[in-house]
Amino acid sequence: MKQANKSNRDKRRKSSIYNRVEEGFLDIVANTFRNIAAFLRSCLPLQGSPRDSGDRDRATLPRIPSREKTRGWLRAYRSRIGIALLFFLSIPIPWIFAQMPGSAHIAPGGEHQLSTTPTLYTLHPTAHTTPYTPTAAASPGEIVQQARQLYQIGDFEAAARTWQQAADAFANLGDRLNQAMALSNLSLSYQQLGQWDEAAGAIGQSLDVLQSLDKTEDQLRVLAESLEIQGFVQRSKGASLEALETWRQAEEIYVQMANRPDRFNSSDLIRENAIQKKIAKNQIRQARALQDLGLYRRACKTLLGALELDNRTCQVSEPELFAFREGSELLQIEGLVALGDVLRVTGKLEPAYDILSVTLKEAREIGYPKIASIYLSLGSAERARGNEKIALDFYKTAASKAISPTRRLQAQLNQLSLLLEDKNWSLAESLWRDIAPALDNLPASRAGIYAQINFAGSLVKNVELRANINLDNAKQNINSLLSILDSADRVLDRAVSQAKMLGDTRAGAYSLSARGRLYELRQEWQTAQQFTEEALNLAPVYKEPDIAYQLLWQLGRIRKAQGNRQGAIVDYTEAVKTLQSLRSDLVAASSEAQFSFRESVEPVYRELVGLLLPAEGEATQAELREARKSIEFLQVAELDNFFQDACADVRPAQIDAVDPKAAVFYTIILPERLEVIAALPGQPLRRYGTALPQEEVEATVKELQQAVTVRRFILDIKRFFKPSQKVYDWLVRPVEAELAESGVKTLVFVLDGKLRSIPVSALYDGKQYLIEKYGVAVTPGLQLLDPKPLPRQELKAIAAGLTQARQGFSPLPNVGLELNRIEAEVESEVLLDGSFTESNFQNIVESFPFPVVHVATHGEFSSSAEDTFILTWDDRINATELSNVLRRDTRETIPIELLVLSACRTAVGDKRAALGLAGVAVRAGARSTLASLWYVSDEATAILMERFYQELANSSVTKAEALRRAQEAILQDRRLSHPYYWSAFMLVGNWL
Repeated sequence: MKQANKSNRDKRRKSSIYNRVEEGFLDIVANTFRNIAAFLRSCLPLQGSPRDSGDRDRATLPRIPSREKTRGWLRAYRSRIGIALLFFLSIPIPWIFAQMPGSAHIAPGGEHQLSTTPTLYTLHPTAHTTPYTPTAAASPGEIVQQARQLYQIGDFEAAARTWQQAADAFANLGDRLNQAMALSNLSLSYQQLGQWDEAAGAIGQSLDVLQSLDKTEDQLRVLAESLEIQGFVQRSKGASLEALETWRQAEEIYVQMANRPDRFNSSDLIRENAIQKKIAKNQIRQARALQDLGLYRRACKTLLGALELDNRTCQVSEPELFAFREGSELLQIEGLVALGDVLRVTGKLEPAYDILSVTLKEAREIGYPKIASIYLSLGSAERARGNEKIALDFYKTAASKAISPTRRLQAQLNQLSLLLEDKNWSLAESLWRDIAPALDNLPASRAGIYAQINFAGSLVKNVELRANINLDNAKQNINSLLSILDSADRVLDRAVSQAKMLGDTRAGAYSLSARGRLYELRQEWQTAQQFTEEALNLAPVYKEPDIAYQLLWQLGRIRKAQGNRQGAIVDYTEAVKTLQSLRSDLVAASSEAQFSFRESVEPVYRELVGLLLPAEGEATQAELREARKSIEFLQVAELDNFFQDACADVRPAQIDAVDPKAAVFYTIILPERLEVIAALPGQPLRRYGTALPQEEVEATVKELQQAVTVRRFILDIKRFFKPSQKVYDWLVRPVEAELAESGVKTLVFVLDGKLRSIPVSALYDGKQYLIEKYGVAVTPGLQLLDPKPLPRQELKAIAAGLTQARQGFSPLPNVGLELNRIEAEVESEVLLDGSFTESNFQNIVESFPFPVVHVATHGEFSSSAEDTFILTWDDRINATELSNVLRRDTRETIPIELLVLSACRTAVGDKRAALGLAGVAVRAGARSTLASLWYVSDEATAILMERFYQELANSSVTKAEALRRAQEAILQDRRLSHPYYWSAFMLVGNWL
């Protein structure tokens, strides 16, 4: 028995050894096959110039298989003898690859790394590389080898001295090309030390030397590499625009090298492939510089070009994303991380997360050295999606895996801000005490300055949060908070000094702005104003508008606190003007020192309106006009933010010119009051307000919503009357008499915040609903209005809908009846159930530009364009996709006069969900949109729509009047008289 056990153990041991050897063979053969695939890939000709590489046919380039896929294939078809033979046959292959000419011109690591600073560059082949002997003086080649080793182990001071020796040695020999190379690497060493003036001087000398040489291929290569290094110096000093131009110059040189006519052998083709990669690397760097400048759409297109994707739109298709799952190279990973960051900043959160997740998987597989950057980006993506706990885990992993101290610090700073938001004081305090020493060791650079600004900002945020909680605490607690502010001030003082040393005015403006905010919090107004004005001198409106508007806002707050109302109005007004000039870039504006729309854009408009409409005292007509304009600007800004695109067509219009029988009500919810500006035709603007905390306004709105939508409350109409009458008193009653005397037929509401989600037509005056007296419409502002009536001749419609249950949504059996009744009233093209597919709908909209589009299907309005959708038989069409379908070129001559979205609702519990309704209405390009705020009775909707189209056929009534008559008709039916059945439908946009 013992002998048998021993025999079995021996067999298992031999089998284990055999398996390990076999696995080793599999690894070697797999790597060999990958090398062969890479070689074959490099030998294929590339179509088109590098600048239009986005149009290259990726199918012509075989993708290099991943190691695991190759191993799996070999394991599936292996025979042990065959594996052994393959192993022995494969031994010479790597040697053959190693002996191929041309590799001397490629920087070591250049094929495998794309760092934030470039790797060291190689010697020209003519370098003096005499073998080392103890008695002989060191040759320039040996000095270079020693410098390289010092750099790689992180002894940058010694490396800098040695690179200088190498440069001097090459200069003495008259080898000016390698002198330039050594000076470039000297600049890299100075960059690592944070000695930016020295780094700039070294790279400047390198470029001077290179400019004096003949333009050979070697000179061009070293020149391009030196320009790359100069770009890093410029960007690190905050000169992103100069860095962008420098990297473009480097790209042009590589393009020139790639387009040379003397490509005859395989070594040239391998070198050509390497040059193409260098072009792509420079494009990725340019994209990062464009991000610095807030030019995110250009950055996105540049990245897509570098990744050989379609760069007409800033998005990645599912097939393209799948292709990257098949195995990514390091260059692709670097580009995909940058692309994920751009998509996140521009609000495309789901695509950003998908790309970064795929990239992380590939990076793990190939051992990507800078994997911490992917964890960091994923953390930011999850944070933007509202998943703070997952984001915190990603940040922790990023900090643990970071090689770069700056990257580690960035991850820790993001952790800190999340912990503070979660009010986890103990962990936050422990972390910031760990971070503080690391800040002291950072070399001066823009990244280091932003890290200090963010750290100080977290300390200030901590004080703000804790001060609100601990107002009644003992004096020593207040003193401890003040000591935290002192610490933050010291950090910012150092950031200001470093920005001055670097000559980085943008970073300097951010640093001074943060100091101004700190002293604003301390209520030391003069000091706060001084720092803010200094920052504004560094970042004036004409030069840095994205910073200037924030500084003007801060200055306005300080003047307001000092009691200077008129001065504050001037600053706020200038801030709003600057925001308007930034519309196209603002929706995607973000950086290490900027914050979200709701924190840094929306309050500027609201606070200006609060100043123009003082709680005590009267406002002039000029101030009322400015307040009205600001409310409309805010509506536009919110829609821009909703779509992450400055898409709305802004055209100011006077109410009298639009409709002499309409009155417009502008509402704005301020923290302690609700303000209304009423514009009646031919009369001065009227202003009235109600002293109410914002929480009370929102509570009343919620009560009204529940009374009209919750089934068990519908039986009690009195439950609805109370909140409805309260809102009527706020919005309409103060001008009730003037309206009755003015002959007004239509009331138009520009609603703010949660007021957007109320059924305005059902506001109750104690005797009647508003709809019984006036037509009612809602608009995001007269600026967005196309004031033309509906042409009634030959009214035609596209009518689409679902009756059956699809994708988890309930059936809508009366939709068939609804579409039949519409078809009886209006000539219609009908798509019902299985024929209502996304592609069919798109095709018919493109082929038949009917003026009315009626869609009867489930849908939801949300505060996110991605989550605002309508349901088709086979898919969902979100708000952005719907707008793209409806805004086809054919619509330029025949626009959509009316878009009807029946059976939709606003998302429950979403504070800004009604933005989705307004967003769809505006972005779709329809002059008017009729949509429901909640899922309405199927029967009541069919009746209402039939009556609505009957009234539209009457050329004497407006769309608002047609809707009023349809709603009033249902109101007269005792079975359907509750507002639940008829008041959900809201006319948005043009009411004529």
